[in-house]
Order: sequence, then structure tokens, then C-alpha cells
Amino acid sequence: MNYVVLIETSEEKRESWYYFLQYEGNKDNLRHLERQLNSVEWKLLPGLCSFQLDVDFLVSETTARQMSKLKMNFIPHQKLNGKLKKIYFDIDNNVDGNVTKMGKIYDTLKFGRIAKFFKNDDYTEDDEEEDDYEEDDITHTDYESISSSDSEGHDAPSPEILQQLKDFLTT
Repeated sequence: MNYVVLIETSEEKRESWYYFLQYEGNKDNLRHLERQLNSVEWKLLPGLCSFQLDVDFLVSETTARQMSKLKMNFIPHQKLNGKLKKIYFDIDNNVDGNVTKMGKIYDTLKFGRIAKFFKNDDYTEDDEEEDDYEEDDITHTDYESISSSDSEGHDAPSPEILQQLKDFLTT
């Protein structure tokens, strides 16, 4: 099995987190995600992370497994198996500015949320309707106004890690 690499980079934390996403069975949805990520001119801004996806260079399962065992960052690297749901960021290229696009992607994927879009290896077409991910779970912030005013299967991180991260970000 092969994996592609999604990288989330936090300027504030001065860290990058690697997500190894199963390639087999997900090529079309990964290309869709790549097109959306590439439609943004990424900049490192306080309060936001940038995202990069390389769908052309594949890594082995061994590499993905080894990298996910590293304990060097606040959020561990992750290896995600299963079926990737098609991700939409509610971006309107005719209306949304670059920072707003960055914010919508950030709100959707930040801190390992990519894992919410994976079904386990027992995925079937019937599972499409039983998705526990809800668009209403995501709050989109007005990142354009923030920017203009102040220049700004491996499991997902546990709730405890996410709470620690939230506490760290608010101190």
C-alpha cells in the first residue's frame, strides 16, 4: 500500500505535521483535495496553518508507519487508512479572498481534522449516507478582516491532546 503526504505547517508553533493518506482507492478524492489546496496562495500567517499535498510522490507503508511513530511534535504525525470522503471547503473563487480561502481550509483541516474524512478499511458505498461529519461542526471565521486589521489507520489526536493544544494557543 502507498501513501501521499499532506503537510500542515504552523508558523506560530514553528512545526509541521505530516499526515500520510492512503493512496489506493482515494486517487480521485486526493486529486480533488490537491486542486483545492493549490487554488490558494499559501502564506504563513499568525493564527492559521498552511497545507500542502503531494499526490505525485508516493511513500511506502513502512515509511508512513515509521514516521507516524515519531514523538517530536506537539501533534504527532499520522498514518490514515481507509476511504477518503470528498472534501469541499465552501470556497467561492469569485467572492472569497485568498486569506478567506486559507481560513476555510484551516477551519476544516486544522490539527488533524483530515482524519474525520476517512472511513475505516471496512468502508462500503452504503457508508456514504452514514457519515458522522457535519458541515455545521465547522465555524468559518472572517479571516479577511482579521488579516487586514492585524496582519495576521492511525487515530486522530486524542481529545486531551487537542485540549492541551487549545490551552496552549490561548495562553
